[in-house]
Amino acid sequence: MRCRYSHTFGAATLFFYRARSHIYNCGSITTKAGADLATNRSLPHAILELRKTLNMSQTELGDRLGVGAMSVSRWERGVIPTADHLIGLAKLSSSPQQFWFFVGKAGLTKQDLVKK
Repeated sequence: MRCRYSHTFGAATLFFYRARSHIYNCGSITTKAGADLATNRSLPHAILELRKTLNMSQTELGDRLGVGAMSVSRWERGVIPTADHLIGLAKLSSSPQQFWFFVGKAGLTKQDLVKK
């Protein structure tokens, strides 16, 4: 499929397309300078890596997050999970780097998580 939509976040632009009710990343995020940040595989790879680290099947991970195995499969192929599911993945993370990666993908920062 062709990229049909784009969304700009500050200096970066994300290209994506919609199919049914899912949003798919088209392969890259580009900055205004044109440098490819090549992030399309980072989230799916991180989800797969987390699942393998926890020694879980897609069904088991889905059960822990309240979704089906098909949803986990879609995430591992590039469908973007909801922020709630990203936070759920962060809570299951085994390292601080994984935790902050998933929290960051959910759109949160350290300041958002600090109690006031």
